[in-house]
Amino acid sequence: MSKVDTPQIPRVSLLVSPAVLPRFTTLLQNGIFLEVPQGTTICDMLLTLPGFTAEYIRNRVETVFLDGLPADNMGQKLFGKATVLALSAAMPGLAGAIFRKGGVHASLRTESATEHEGISTIKAPVQIRLKLFNIIAVERGALLLSEGCRFSASALIKFLSYRPPLLKGILQLSVNEQTVSPDMLADKLPMNDRIHLQVRSTNERR
Repeated sequence: MSKVDTPQIPRVSLLVSPAVLPRFTTLLQNGIFLEVPQGTTICDMLLTLPGFTAEYIRNRVETVFLDGLPADNMGQKLFGKATVLALSAAMPGLAGAIFRKGGVHASLRTESATEHEGISTIKAPVQIRLKLFNIIAVERGALLLSEGCRFSASALIKFLSYRPPLLKGILQLSVNEQTVSPDMLADKLPMNDRIHLQVRSTNERR
């Protein structure tokens, strides 16, 4: 996953009640930030994430959007400076059938993602914003959050500000290992910066 030991990136740790943890998986819709070498395939990138096995990717990830366009090939290579990747399980209705990877209705799309050639000379890693939706976020979100992910600080602050009841489920919150109250979090984090966020529940033994 992304490099989480960079000193200048604030480390935010939340300890929450077990009943509250699943609600934090909605935060994954905003996207976690990763970096991978140029030319890494979508599948290989996902296999680096906890809980994402080849079987799970094959059977559960039904819809893939790469920079807003549907993608069919999990072996598609990632190039460039930055890209946005969104994953979803099966979507309902005709739209779901059209955008499903490898679906029989793919011909109804107006445009699909294609692999870009000629830009693999970039040496810096590809910066990826990975968004997880519906059942994928539910099934893999708790493990991802428990292991720790890189988010934008503004995403977490807005997420909590729109969900005041969640604050009551936060049993402990720390920034760079210093305990702070949840209502003071916005004062501790620069809104435009990235953070390394870890969310664990009290039923985890560490």
